[in-house]
Amino acid sequence: MIERNIGLEYEFLAVQLENGQAITRDIIKAIWRDWAEQDHVELYTDYATKQPVGVKYTEKDGREIIINTDAGVDIVEFGFNPFPTLSECERNMLVILKEFLVVASRHGVGLIATGMQPKTPCFFPDLKSEKIWYRGFARLPHFAVGHHMFHNIAAHQPCIDISYDEVADVINTFNAIAGVTIALFANSGVGEYQRQCCHEEREHRWNKWVGGWGPDREKIVGIPKKQFRNFRDYLEYNWTIELPSVFRGKTMHVIDPPPRVLDYLKGGSCAAFDVGNVEPSEVKPEMRDANDLNQYIWIQSRIKYFFDEKQNLRELLSAYDRDDVDKYARKHLTKLYVETRNIASQPWDAVLAAPAFLLGLIENIAEAKNVVDGKPWEYWRELREKTIKNSLEVDEVVPLAEQLVRISERGLQKRGFGEEKYLAPLFERLHKRESPAVRAIRDFEEMGVEKFIESRMIQV
Repeated sequence: MIERNIGLEYEFLAVQLENGQAITRDIIKAIWRDWAEQDHVELYTDYATKQPVGVKYTEKDGREIIINTDAGVDIVEFGFNPFPTLSECERNMLVILKEFLVVASRHGVGLIATGMQPKTPCFFPDLKSEKIWYRGFARLPHFAVGHHMFHNIAAHQPCIDISYDEVADVINTFNAIAGVTIALFANSGVGEYQRQCCHEEREHRWNKWVGGWGPDREKIVGIPKKQFRNFRDYLEYNWTIELPSVFRGKTMHVIDPPPRVLDYLKGGSCAAFDVGNVEPSEVKPEMRDANDLNQYIWIQSRIKYFFDEKQNLRELLSAYDRDDVDKYARKHLTKLYVETRNIASQPWDAVLAAPAFLLGLIENIAEAKNVVDGKPWEYWRELREKTIKNSLEVDEVVPLAEQLVRISERGLQKRGFGEEKYLAPLFERLHKRESPAVRAIRDFEEMGVEKFIESRMIQV
């Protein structure tokens, strides 16, 4: 059994308890300042906007995490530290969430367990994040236009360690089965005071966002047009996109017009613009860029790879050009994990089902890969489109989902930690053919929006 850690990058939507609307900037800033009064919590202020956008939380073991807002100020993101078992992840999450909710309650705020704000529309201007992160995209029209669509939608993104030898099988399998994953975990069919057109509105909006884009569309959303043959294949895919921005210090720098990532890495000093200090700057490619620039792909599942930053960037690029990056990566990768991005924020009673499902598949990847290999690649791409709209109501996805959940169960059983218990909600969903989105739509139509919100408040 390969030793691996599981990290939970979880977003939760915050609402005002008195009216169910999304929280405002003033409210979330007050929460951050209040929480930062505790000794183990430090206020996290954005370098560019000078606004408090989160906190730095120090755990008892000394590890730190950033808890902040994402695209919208109502999306509270917890980058929970990784642990080797799901039960440890769960215990850690409960401790930190409980602390947050105690502070939030003093400001009339709670968290809800759904993927979309039930009331506040995405275009509400005061939802926009005050983080510098998004400034780097502003000069690229295809990035800037339509980004507001994500201001009221939250996701749960499991991050699971994989070995170098597992890279191709895991990333191809997880991308292929995106339709199955969406069918099982869709949870944003209700929002903005109405039933939405799709069960998984977040993925639907990703599709809408890139409508009319050029050839980089497939690298931003959905399933790649073909499988990755190996790690170098993935690097090539990553390095041919336009460079959105470069991190230096506490700020970001943009090069206009944007070069391809690979051209930037191979080039010399570039004239740039510092979007934090709002002045001209200069950037030169460094080893850290090879790591930082792996986050500008937003396909269904992506590899997060980290090379030893003490190494020389030229050696990595030479190995890439010689088609010998395999040897280099085996020697110099310090961290490697797969992040799955198409899972909406989940019902609270099933908050560990998604990482359990994915972890079990990794532990039994040969069986899962056989399922994928049994159908043409284009089949999987088309299945995703169907399940975005109708999740488990798509007839053909049900037997595939049942097969993959069983494969995952066997993978978890091999680990010997009893983690297969977290799959119980998935068996129930399959039995009823009811994804969280299907259940949410029914509850919303029966209860009305106020009772719907009340039924999904998180209690720790």
